Amino acid sequence: GRSMKHLKINRALAVIFAVTLLFSGAPFVNASAQGSVAIEPESGTIGTQVSVYGEGFEKNTVYDIYFSSQDMAVATTRHIGVDITRYKKVLSASTTSFPVFNAAFNVPQILDTAAGGEYEISHDGDYYIYVTGSEDTLILAKSIFKMTGFAQVSLDPASGNVGDGVIITGTGYVPGETVGVAYDNKDVTSSHIGGNNTVNGSGAFTLTLTVPASFYGVHQIRITGSRTEGVVKQYSVIPEIKLNKTSVFAGDQISVTGSGFAGARGVNFFVGGEPVSAEWVLQDSGRTDEDGRFVVNMVIPGLPAGEYEVVAIDATSAQITAERSFTILPPPLNPQLSLDLVAGKVGETLTVSGEDFNRLSPVTLTIDGIAVEPDAPINTDAGGYFSSSFEIPALPAGSHIIKASDGIEEAAASFSVIHVLSMSPLNGRAGTVVEVSGSGLEADAPVALYFDGKPLATTPVGARSGEDGSLDFGFIIPPCPPGDHIIELRTGSVNLVKTFSTAAEVSLGTDTVAVGRQLMVYTRGFAPNSPLLISLNGIQAQAVPTDASGSLDIAYLVPHVADGTYALTIEVAGVVITKSITIVAQAGISPAEGPVGTPVSISGSGFWPGKTLAVKWDGEALPGFVAPVADSNGSFSAVFNVPVAVPGEYIVSVSDGVISKQMQYKVEQTVPPAPLPVVPEAQTKISGHPHFEWGAVSYEYMNVTYEFQIIRNLAEPELVIGKPGLDETSCMLDKNEKLDKAGPDNPYYWRVRSVDEAGNTSPWSETREFYYGFIWPFWLTWVLVGLGVMIVIVVVYIFRWRIVDLFY
Repeated sequence: GRSMKHLKINRALAVIFAVTLLFSGAPFVNASAQGSVAIEPESGTIGTQVSVYGEGFEKNTVYDIYFSSQDMAVATTRHIGVDITRYKKVLSASTTSFPVFNAAFNVPQILDTAAGGEYEISHDGDYYIYVTGSEDTLILAKSIFKMTGFAQVSLDPASGNVGDGVIITGTGYVPGETVGVAYDNKDVTSSHIGGNNTVNGSGAFTLTLTVPASFYGVHQIRITGSRTEGVVKQYSVIPEIKLNKTSVFAGDQISVTGSGFAGARGVNFFVGGEPVSAEWVLQDSGRTDEDGRFVVNMVIPGLPAGEYEVVAIDATSAQITAERSFTILPPPLNPQLSLDLVAGKVGETLTVSGEDFNRLSPVTLTIDGIAVEPDAPINTDAGGYFSSSFEIPALPAGSHIIKASDGIEEAAASFSVIHVLSMSPLNGRAGTVVEVSGSGLEADAPVALYFDGKPLATTPVGARSGEDGSLDFGFIIPPCPPGDHIIELRTGSVNLVKTFSTAAEVSLGTDTVAVGRQLMVYTRGFAPNSPLLISLNGIQAQAVPTDASGSLDIAYLVPHVADGTYALTIEVAGVVITKSITIVAQAGISPAEGPVGTPVSISGSGFWPGKTLAVKWDGEALPGFVAPVADSNGSFSAVFNVPVAVPGEYIVSVSDGVISKQMQYKVEQTVPPAPLPVVPEAQTKISGHPHFEWGAVSYEYMNVTYEFQIIRNLAEPELVIGKPGLDETSCMLDKNEKLDKAGPDNPYYWRVRSVDEAGNTSPWSETREFYYGFIWPFWLTWVLVGLGVMIVIVVVYIFRWRIVDLFY
């Protein structure tokens, strides 16, 4: 109750204060002659409670209060939702019998947009409070609220040396505003700031501050936006020294530059922990300048070689100190270099040793000023000694200087290169390319080449040794007969003589070929312009001469010989070379088995082109078969039908008179189908000359005949009449072929089977029973018995009375 009472008192006082402000000229913006509005406080963060005070409005009227990020003059007709598109209705306030109102709202973070979306407040700057009539959008008055709390600034790093770069990052600023930077209240935006100082569309910026010359300690950096209040950050300057040399001999002078020390203070210097005197250069007074800077010269004391630190300490504050490392070099050395060879060939391994170099230092090698790659990296040991090796590179004849250097010290020694000259191959034939290589020769010397005493051109023409004394060229062996030949090479003072042996060579395009075909024979290294003879199996081809180089490529026509392996002989001027070739011919059959009448394909190759081939079936000519003719390639193909033959293996042979091939064909057994009996039907009585019929047999392989039989006794058939070789599907017994009478108690049977041209028989047909001649039927006996009984009954009936009288 007490807090509520205080709240009411506070509100009353606020009204009185507002009225006082309104009538005493407190800052506000007039929207019209009828009303004005003021706020308290005039700045704050999101969520800040803001009191709104209105005066000069109509009595007993409700007004709407809006919060917006957009500025709009109210001297003209402007509307919320039309001219102002980002806004938030934060409250409604009512006047009473007085034309004033007061109310309060909390600053929102989310505004509504005229398009129906939301706008989030994300930066500092000016925001606006508008007053409209209730349920009306016309702006009547406005006031300005300055937003805070969004602007954030960070430094990276927050401490460092003079001249370092500090990244200044800001967020929450007004997009498009410009940012200025002051260092210790001095604007350094144009002198020490890098980067774009205009805030981007996200309210952020990134700048780089180069720390100005300044004394040791904390310094203020103020970042101020053109529409955002300044933010102050602290940066701590740390003292630093720099040396003009990082390695010196004892007794040398070095220059020390310092920054970030205390201003106008003395500085003490130490080397290796011992104080040293210094000559002040920047300030004659022996003190730092007002920004904590100094430049001094000092002489390095006589300390052993090694790593040391120069330390600078403020004369009045030991915490203001800086240090820098440097190296005191050992005293000058007297390096020596020795070699294990005084002369060597290019490519040989040369060992080099050094002493009195700088200890634990890498060493490089050069020959005549050109770097040499050792077998392994070279480093001196703790005594300044090393030993290493490398392959002697390509160098011209003469003396050469090798140097070793550790970067500071170097030593040299001399050695000579021994020449090497080689030639390969030393055997072959005319046209062989011989390679010549050499090293350690005189530089840029011409080459003279002779073959059997005659000058011979090099490839390329005019070969010379290189500037490094190397030699690399080729030449072609000229036309020559087989045998040994002398090659002489002269360059500079070097003369090389070698013997080159040539031999004839023969190669074939293939070692397998058919008769009547061309076989490419390539010959090399024979006597030039001499007849070349080729013979096979005693058949010699016409002689053809070799060319001027002793070579010849000839298309040799293979003669008509049987297939097999032969020796092909090539002879030129008494030199004979034999090559083995195989004459091939082949034939195939498909299919390799089947029944009589099957179409069979035969084909082959390697026969004499244009030759009519003899094709035989088991040594006999095939009836009606047209003999095939081998084509221009010696190939053929033909088709025949398997002739009538009993089942078994048969030989199909094909021959051109010289070349013969045999193929095996297996005739499969076939069985024709059994005929179907037609007449007479079973248990038929026959008399006279019987006639029998059966159905024709359909058989795809060959023609059939029929064998007809009449037999008795099915269990052990007894032949009565047999008729083989019937062409028709019926049979009638003639007058000489008589049958005894036979009834059901001892019937006849008839049957038939088919037989093909190869003698293959079908199963017997269904056996049918029949009777022959007149036979008293059994049923007729019973009929006669029945008639007799009826006659007796009739007679008895007619004469019944007389019969009775006989008994009485």
